[in-house]
Amino acid sequence: MEILDVEKLIGDFEVMTKDAENVQRETLKMILEENGCAEYLQNMGLNGRTDPESFKACVPLVTHK
Repeated sequence: MEILDVEKLIGDFEVMTKDAENVQRETLKMILEENGCAEYLQNMGLNGRTDPESFKACVPLVTHK
């Protein structure tokens, strides 16, 4: 049975939330690289591009302030 290290869990969470923009950007990049050939992305005009800038240019995004 694995013992939960609460302090490590909290530390990891703090690191991710302090730099949420970069974490989200890297997550998007990984998703695009793994799914670049998906029909949905092709239909949106990505044509195999997997960079976040191309995604933002082709897919309407919602931003919250």
